[in-house]
Amino acid sequence: MRTYPESFLRRMEAQLGADFPAFCTALNEPPKKALHINTLKTDRTELSKLLGMPLPALSENPDGAAVPPDFNPNATPLHAAGLFYMQEATAQAPVAALTLPENPVVLDLCAAPGGKSAQLAAKMQGGVLVSNEIVPSRAEVLAGNLERMGVVNAIVTNAEPKTLCEKLARRCDAVLVDAPCAGESMFRKDEQAVRDWSEEHVEACAVRQRAILEEAQKAVKPVRSSKRGGCIRIRARARDSFLRCFCARANGRRRCFRSEKAIGSRRSRRFRTRCVRCRRERSDFSGTGARCCCRPCRFRSRA
Repeated sequence: MRTYPESFLRRMEAQLGADFPAFCTALNEPPKKALHINTLKTDRTELSKLLGMPLPALSENPDGAAVPPDFNPNATPLHAAGLFYMQEATAQAPVAALTLPENPVVLDLCAAPGGKSAQLAAKMQGGVLVSNEIVPSRAEVLAGNLERMGVVNAIVTNAEPKTLCEKLARRCDAVLVDAPCAGESMFRKDEQAVRDWSEEHVEACAVRQRAILEEAQKAVKPVRSSKRGGCIRIRARARDSFLRCFCARANGRRRCFRSEKAIGSRRSRRFRTRCVRCRRERSDFSGTGARCCCRPCRFRSRA
């Protein structure tokens, strides 16, 4: 049984409560393999015949399939030909959840190595896909994978999120953000991810993720959506209030919520002065939580 950081286990136990034992059991099980069928080149029936094995569908994605643990994609030329992409089931869920108009403009802001971009291109069947990666070497890998998958409507960019989202301000029907994370989703597959984990790294990733999401919402057209993928990590105390404020700002509407520092009883004055009314133009995500700088209100939570 693999050993995990004590601080990580304590935090997960506090968050999951009665579900923590089931989480620990799953954490020590072998990772499950899955693939995304590239419908730009094939379909489930044809790929199943070519691989010589059944491809049971995934609940997370109708174009995904579960494969045996011993399946080796490099043992068949079909992988190099771009007929499928090895991708975990949960990683396929964000794109599958998107509802897109005809000929959409979609931004994949943190796209490398390209699995979600390839899935987006197959789902879009047209339009324009902007696949961005800030690291030059990873951008090259991204371009190579999209070429292998037969994607013809993608523009691969190597830019800072702030620069790119300003150029694409309010032009995208959807923005996908698979922000850099602390690697907790890799624990079952990669021992190095366990060794590299630390609370400091989690906090640094949370700051980076908030900055990326703040830029991403600028590129989204009104009334469309921004999907968040990967194992986004924001501190438990700050996560709910941050996401409420993010959604309120992205949708241009006012909304009351309780700040992460709203401590005390519902009737206490300290609680009331910590409760803020979110306004789109005055939100500030730069701190440890989602705090707004507009006047306090008398909102009381029923939670």
